Amino acid sequence: MKNLSIPKKLFISRKKASSRHIVNEKEVLKIISKYGYQSILLENYNAIQQANIFNRAKEIIAVHGSGLANIIFCKTNTKILEIDGFEGHKGPYSGISKMMSLHYSHLKTNASKLSQKEIERAYVFVDSEKLKSKLNQNQNEDYKTNKISKKKN
Repeated sequence: MKNLSIPKKLFISRKKASSRHIVNEKEVLKIISKYGYQSILLENYNAIQQANIFNRAKEIIAVHGSGLANIIFCKTNTKILEIDGFEGHKGPYSGISKMMSLHYSHLKTNASKLSQKEIERAYVFVDSEKLKSKLNQNQNEDYKTNKISKKKN
């Protein structure tokens, strides 16, 4: 891991996974890169490397999936944005985040933009405006936190 450059803001891509692909991932990558996020494929790393990657990250965006189990290695206050394409779904990552003192939020996706075949494969379509809104909300929370910290000093 010494020679491995790990970004602090991660987007966990699922483009090699068998399900839950983001059909408009190029558009998503274009948006999140403006906020400093870099895309990685967890498949390219072994379990120890994945643990280190999550431990070093400050912010993580990922589609719901087993790769998010790595949040158990995150440091306190790491921000997690889970992209969730399942209607009425309540996965474990919100609860894990709470136990680990992580800042968890989720973004529901829009199935109406998907074909029946894409729906059957649990693909997701991310609404770009909702994503931007969520990222701006995160930045505003950072600003407020920094402003409060400076007043205390």
